[in-house]
Amino acid sequence: MSDKYPRIKAVEACGETRLKVDFGRDGVREVDLSEFATGKKAVLRDEAAFAAVRVGEYGASVEWPGIGLEVGGDALWRMSERQFGNAMRPEDFKAWRKRLGLTQAATAKELGITRRAVIYYEQGARIIPKVVMLACKALEMERERQRAA
Repeated sequence: MSDKYPRIKAVEACGETRLKVDFGRDGVREVDLSEFATGKKAVLRDEAAFAAVRVGEYGASVEWPGIGLEVGGDALWRMSERQFGNAMRPEDFKAWRKRLGLTQAATAKELGITRRAVIYYEQGARIIPKVVMLACKALEMERERQRAA
């Protein structure tokens, strides 16, 4: 999985806090923004305001010009990857690491990645790909099996 995010070709509101986003050759996805629409961004829960969504400049974002809000295409892509089960959430990755009692360096060694990648994953700077998510689950299951033996 690349960290180069696809451009947005089209967008439309299709529910309370759901967008149908056309990522061009990477497909059309529904993205739920309910976790995003909190605090000052709770204005997005207003149906009329939410329906005014449009593609931002160069397809790099979606925006609601009437209320001055914008969500980057990279954030939407990461949300869609997590919601489709293709990626792990940063907070879940960090909780997994702590549950296993691993340092960032030990996590890197266990997963066969760099410590820098672990840091990026925990900060949400990079998508945690499905293969890493599955490796985390497998390592945890292996540890549980060893404890039970």
